[in-house]
Amino acid sequence: MTENASTAYKSPAKIEALLSRQREDGYLSREAITEISKDLGVPIYESYGIASFFPHFHLEKPQKPKVQICRDMSCLLAGGDALLEGAKKLARRAGVRNLRPESCACLGRCDKGPAAEIEGRIYSSLTDEKFQEVLSSWKNGAPKPASRAQKLKNATRINPYRKNEAFGVLRALMRSKNPESVIDVLKESGLRGMGGAGFPAGLKWSFVLGAPGDEKFVVCNADESEPGTFKDRAIMDSCPELVVEGILIACKAVGAGRAIIYIRHEYGAQARKLEKAIQRARKARLTGTKNTPRLEIFTSPGGYICGEETALLEVLEDKRAQPRDKPPFPGTAGLFGKPTLINNVETFALIPAVLKKGAEWFTSFGRNGAKGFKVVGVSGAVRKPGVYEVEFGTPVREIIEGPAGGLPDGARLKAFSPGGASSGFLPASQVDIPYDFDPLQEAGSMLGSGALVVIPEGVDMVALAHNVVRFFRDESCGKCVPCRLGTEKLTAFLERTLSGEGRASELPAMREVCEAMKDTSICGLGQAAPIPYLSLFEFFEPEIEARLK
Repeated sequence: MTENASTAYKSPAKIEALLSRQREDGYLSREAITEISKDLGVPIYESYGIASFFPHFHLEKPQKPKVQICRDMSCLLAGGDALLEGAKKLARRAGVRNLRPESCACLGRCDKGPAAEIEGRIYSSLTDEKFQEVLSSWKNGAPKPASRAQKLKNATRINPYRKNEAFGVLRALMRSKNPESVIDVLKESGLRGMGGAGFPAGLKWSFVLGAPGDEKFVVCNADESEPGTFKDRAIMDSCPELVVEGILIACKAVGAGRAIIYIRHEYGAQARKLEKAIQRARKARLTGTKNTPRLEIFTSPGGYICGEETALLEVLEDKRAQPRDKPPFPGTAGLFGKPTLINNVETFALIPAVLKKGAEWFTSFGRNGAKGFKVVGVSGAVRKPGVYEVEFGTPVREIIEGPAGGLPDGARLKAFSPGGASSGFLPASQVDIPYDFDPLQEAGSMLGSGALVVIPEGVDMVALAHNVVRFFRDESCGKCVPCRLGTEKLTAFLERTLSGEGRASELPAMREVCEAMKDTSICGLGQAAPIPYLSLFEFFEPEIEARLK
């Protein structure tokens, strides 16, 4: 498949026009939406439907400077709630006109919480004093630069190259007469998708290769937005060439002529690094020529739901990010109904190493019966939050006490979330569980997004569960009833419980809500949203029962 053979895909014109206009005006007025609709020849309701759906579109002129403070899971543990309240008091004391600090969804800086975004710049590791200093810099017209990127640490396995060897596997594959043979290597390696579901990568690639049709796509999901999750950001910061190479290898292996990196709005610095890597690949004539696939970057207009693969495809088709019913699956009917391979950043970044060094090399890693290694983001109550390479099967205790440096002096472990907000909470008594797909699933949790969040004693687990369930409520797209109403009911129940108004008689109904959500929600958001609530009753029941009437 060549670039010229792939002609059906067109960039999302409505979304890009709205983004462009908002960059000019700072928001989207009725007049602007009407003008864009007329220029594109589309109904006004379509443009308004998109503008009103995504959180990064503003239908009213925002105050300046716009200050948003994250208080989702990892930032909450780092003092996000206190920072938000302090910021509101500071604004009142300072008499700063129109300054109204507000909370926002996860900013992807979970390793350096609490974080805040001011006019598109993200600041991390904030204290009251540091926040006041940053805010003063904006008032004085010389805003401080955003916080620095987090690099991938102990990266000894993911990068198979020495200096000046970039794209080596792809170069060899371009000369191969049998490029699809790489799929056999992936199957032998047992490499699984690292975005949450853990589906075998080689098998997924083979579905797309075998799907009928002369036009296929590859999509890299770089929209990690779940609280606690930031490993893909570190990979893009540290190894952008590996991500680009893995994507282009996939194009060659499955016969795709077009590839798209779908990246979250807050990852502007990472998008620029990926663009430079694409330019290097283009200079080497590995992409963008007549006989090579085309690769481009699309920036999300925001929303956690966009991380769901079919919702992501809807956005690329210039629609609201609402998941599709499955089947059919993207491998056979994806972007514009064409076979589409979707993997996340980490999966693509691992491809060059697995192919260069072989399946046996990859399977030589692993402990407690597991095989391979992965990248894990560790945050919460640890001395060295960050992103680390970890062998599958490593006990969680060793990850916390090893590369992450253990808990701070005087702190003791109470619980941990092994795979981000949607994986729920496991108690300290299970800290020796192997970090691998099957053991975590058997424990009622999951490896999920590869985000290990460490929770110390003293944390109110009911409040933490409420924080997580509220996130899912706020991020629900609203398409299906079980998720739309279920997340609202669970959040409201936990709010009543925290205020002393929760009743034990409500528990059977809440259990039914959870089961309905898990069984009938369209996508993973609704299916996983009850897990934090259920883990509260499974492992921390006394904390919630003591509050119920």
